[in-house]
Amino acid sequence: MKERNRAFLVIATILLLTGYFLSAFLKISASITMPMFQQRLGMSSSAVGVISSMFFATYAVMQVFGSMLCVRFGSLRIMTVGMLLSAGGTLCFSIGSSPALILAGRFLMGLGIGPAFVSVIAFLQENFEGRSYTLWAGFSVMVCNLGSACSSGPLNQVLRILGTTVFFRLLTYFQIAIAVFMACSSMIHTKNAEENRKIGHQVHFKHVLGMIFGSRTLIGCLIIWISYNALLVAYHGLWCVKWTLEAFPGQDLLSSYSGTIIGIGIMVGCLLCDRVGFSSKGMANELRIHVCLQIAVFGLLIVVKNMASTTFFLFADLAIDLLYGLSVGMVCVLITALVRENSDSSHNAVIMGVLNGLANIGSLLFQSLSGVLIDFFTPITSYAASFTFSFIAIGTVFSIAMIVGSSFLKGQRRK
Repeated sequence: MKERNRAFLVIATILLLTGYFLSAFLKISASITMPMFQQRLGMSSSAVGVISSMFFATYAVMQVFGSMLCVRFGSLRIMTVGMLLSAGGTLCFSIGSSPALILAGRFLMGLGIGPAFVSVIAFLQENFEGRSYTLWAGFSVMVCNLGSACSSGPLNQVLRILGTTVFFRLLTYFQIAIAVFMACSSMIHTKNAEENRKIGHQVHFKHVLGMIFGSRTLIGCLIIWISYNALLVAYHGLWCVKWTLEAFPGQDLLSSYSGTIIGIGIMVGCLLCDRVGFSSKGMANELRIHVCLQIAVFGLLIVVKNMASTTFFLFADLAIDLLYGLSVGMVCVLITALVRENSDSSHNAVIMGVLNGLANIGSLLFQSLSGVLIDFFTPITSYAASFTFSFIAIGTVFSIAMIVGSSFLKGQRRK
């Protein structure tokens, strides 16, 4: 590879990873920002859940269609437009004077940042091979989850210093700057990208769906992907900090790091699974083990949040948050590896886009439902206990679904 092309690929990849970082940051930041807006504007938990979930409405759509657009027109071009739309969303958040404006902000953020995940996958597949691909793919997952880790405790401290308005205004300018750099980089075309765009004209959504539902393993991956994502965004993406604050009153600083600890756990979990390279059957068996681990850890999490409100149990709760993040990271990497093992390279990015799109539709529904359940249980019991009952209901549903999905895994390459 020529030095000029190598330099371009590294710069372009870093720009796309910036978008990937922001996608996780904006997705999970609702756990800090939405309770602030709830208190400021006097919104119900149901309203908070619905407004926050608007991110996933457009995010899910762009997972599916954004993957095909990235393959056809190029990841940098699609993300240039996306970053500008997301900048518009953060501008709405910087004003934040009404529920309608906050809803519009979440909507535009999801629409703009939605293709970030599939843009990275498509770009890496068309420009990197072998160890280079593995290195950048692993680094991409770490960058994404760094965004998750920064969007809880650290974000809370930054907002206390700068304020919501100033922070989101600065974030708006930053996204516009990244969009400009992406636009400049997209003017440089590589041979692989041009060839990939020709393939993109032949990729059809209906055909991709046929590939997914024609493979038992991909169906199992889809069920697990939807289930663990929906539980993750309902807990990590919205209520983990609020629930921890209610369970351990007076421990605001430590409680605000609940989401950060989960993000760190996901990063470490991805690193532990970086050795994935064994047989498809072996990956399927290991995925079943980590699905069971995730179910057990989340059950333990619910128990500890209701044992006592002392500092000791708060530290125990944060330790279990770390274990939950570890299990999530392992499940994420194993599913991605299984999907790649059971699909051809020309369709892999689009298949992952469809899986992630359907998963985010589930996230949209269950993040909204979590708020409705909390409001439903609050008159019956205490506000703190309403979180417990809500997540017992949600966790039970998704635990059963993940076990069902695990039963579909065959671990055999699709013909």
